[in-house]
This record gives sequence, structure tokens and C-alpha cells, in this order.
Amino acid sequence: MMRFLTWVVYKVLALGATSAAAATEPGTNPLTRASNLEGIRKVLGLLLGNLFVVSLVLGCVALMLIAAALSPQRVARAEAALRRGRWKTVVLGVVSGVVLLMVAMALGKASESGIPILGVASLLVFGVLVWLGAVGLAAGARVVGGRLLGDADALQSPWRVVGAGGLVIAGSLLVPIFGWALFLYVMCRGVGAATLTLFAGRDAGDVVPGA
Repeated sequence: MMRFLTWVVYKVLALGATSAAAATEPGTNPLTRASNLEGIRKVLGLLLGNLFVVSLVLGCVALMLIAAALSPQRVARAEAALRRGRWKTVVLGVVSGVVLLMVAMALGKASESGIPILGVASLLVFGVLVWLGAVGLAAGARVVGGRLLGDADALQSPWRVVGAGGLVIAGSLLVPIFGWALFLYVMCRGVGAATLTLFAGRDAGDVVPGA
């Protein structure tokens, strides 16, 4: 009887050891299989990428609304500049964006030599570029939103017009390649139009003509 019990215990222990070895062996455990781990990483990467794009879209819309709320007259002048010209604002936007970005990068690089104030100046220059982009995108959102809502007489609330147009413009980021190219085009036009407002008179463009 004792021999039989000993034999049973031995077989149970041997079976447990075999199962544990199989679980730790690569390619046998479905949870640790290399192909499955690679698939899980791809799914997580896709989810994180989508979350980043959605956050970017919402952030762009928020910046447009903030710019329209804090600088309504400047946004109106940028909108008037968008309606007056197309390629001039695109070229000016590209030049302004590249120059400001290069200046910000140069100041940031120079700050590494032990001059912290240059780092602050780099952030300020980059902030100016972001603000010009926000103002320009808000102006573009007013154009797009006004046409979508049929608001040629400017009867809709400004936040509704900018919000509707901003969702359409920023939503183009959800479309790979073509949407990104369209957003970049609108961004360059907006930066160019916002740059023109820096040199225009205060009263220029306050009264926006109908689309």
C-alpha cells in the first residue's frame, strides 16, 4: 500500500514538473509565445498612436477656440487676409515658419553652452510660432465653419463657427498622408495670414466680407 501511494505521489510530482517546464519553454505557452507578444505590442502601439492623433486633433481645436476668444480682431484680420490671397499667404507662412523654427532651434542649441537665457528665448520664439499657427488656424476655421453652417451674414456664435470649422480642419489629421498634407497646407496659409496681421493696421479686416 505504501509503495502504491509513493508511486502515485511520484507520478503527480513528475507531471507537475513537466507542465512547468513546458510553460516556460519558448513557443509552448500561448501567453509567452514570441509571435503573440509581437502581436500584442503592435496592437498596443496602434492604440497609442490613435490616442495621440485624437489628442492632437482635440488640442488643435482647443487652440483655435482660445485664439478666437483671446484675439478676435486679429483672427478677423487673418481671415480677411485668407480671403484676399492664397499663394502669397502660403509662401509667407512657409518662410515665417521655417525662419522662426530655425531661430528657436539655434537659440536652444546655443543655450547648451551655459547661457540659460537663450533657452528661454528659444521657448518664446517657438511660442510665437505656435500662437501664429493658432491664430491662422482659427481664421481658417472661421472660413470653413461659416461656409458649412451657411453663416454668410455672421449670425452664428463665433465659438460655434470656429468649433465646427476647427473640427473639420483638425479632423483631417485622422486621414493618413492626404489629410496630413491638407492640414499642413491650411497651417501654412494660416501662419502666413497671421503674419500679415502683424504688419496690417488695427482696423484692417475687422469687418469681414461675406464668403
